[in-house]
Amino acid sequence: AHTTNDVVVYCERRKLLMTGDIVFLGSHPVLFAKSGCNVASWINVLDSLYNRYAIDVLVPGHGKVTDRSGLLAMKEYFTSITESIGNPEKQAELKKKYKDYFSMPGISSFDKTLKFIEKERAESEGGK
Repeated sequence: AHTTNDVVVYCERRKLLMTGDIVFLGSHPVLFAKSGCNVASWINVLDSLYNRYAIDVLVPGHGKVTDRSGLLAMKEYFTSITESIGNPEKQAELKKKYKDYFSMPGISSFDKTLKFIEKERAESEGGK
């Protein structure tokens, strides 16, 4: 997902999941391929966590404590951007939707996420 060494902690009795940087809420994620980041895999990890655990409380790596809906919000962020590739109107809509998300100048933003996913997809389709 985010890196080659992602770790989650689940406390079964409390139905508490701590995701670390697998979930960014209200913030554009930092994406570096050299750290092992893979958005396509990340989406699968989010699905797996959602389906595997009964979650009442989710502690994200970035953002406010929430419930299992935080996993869906992170997935929707990635899938909506992925689905917008090649559609400038949809990208403009999403850029507006995520305009209030926290960005780290030079490190994370809507545009950086879009470019990362475009590159990942091109490499995947090119068989690299």
